[in-house]
Amino acid sequence: MHHSWMFEVIKDLRDYADKNDLIAVGEALRLTSTVANAELQGLVQDASARATDNTAKVLPFQQLSSPAKYQT
Repeated sequence: MHHSWMFEVIKDLRDYADKNDLIAVGEALRLTSTVANAELQGLVQDASARATDNTAKVLPFQQLSSPAKYQT
């Protein structure tokens, strides 16, 4: 997917933070990855719904039950 580069950058930054004991930065980047993943899931679902019946819905962040393929 064309968003995969973003997760690679986040992972590189997270790895740097972890190696340099930047604990809060590492945790913020983990959250950033999760939020980006949730938003992309919503965008994918939204586009699919528009294409089929024009009743698009975006998943609430709290309802994500399993890691998606975008998560690193």
